[in-house]
Amino acid sequence: GDAPQLQIEAVELMLDRAACVPSAQTAEDYARAEKMASGLLQHPAFAMAAARCVLQARLGQSSGTIDPDVCNRLEALAGNDVRSRWLLAQAALRNGSPREACGHCEAAARSGVRLDQAMVQLWDQASRKWSATLHGQKDAAWLVNKQSLRSAG
Repeated sequence: GDAPQLQIEAVELMLDRAACVPSAQTAEDYARAEKMASGLLQHPAFAMAAARCVLQARLGQSSGTIDPDVCNRLEALAGNDVRSRWLLAQAALRNGSPREACGHCEAAARSGVRLDQAMVQLWDQASRKWSATLHGQKDAAWLVNKQSLRSAG
């Protein structure tokens, strides 16, 4: 039936509400959304949407590092899906991996979809943090990524 589709839509609405209207029950909403989405992680048609919801809930629940397993699950399914890559880039940056965050942004750019301003800003922030780790060295991967960022911006 369409129950999984409705569950995903309900979870996405819950996550949107929690992000837009922080309240006393926001943490509860994120936890409930994660629990509902987790139940669909094994569903062949909804695994990516469910994994995306779980990661979004985790990002909303705390400002701490994100469990790599949550990211790896989504990354395995994401391809060039822009929404997935946006969440993965946020998680990578939060986890102190700016190079990885830049890679997710670059994958999103390859999708052919025009990236919104928030993603380009996140990419720029990640690129600057990655650059700072190079200590003035010219890293070929960083230069290629920086060129992709310029094209996307």
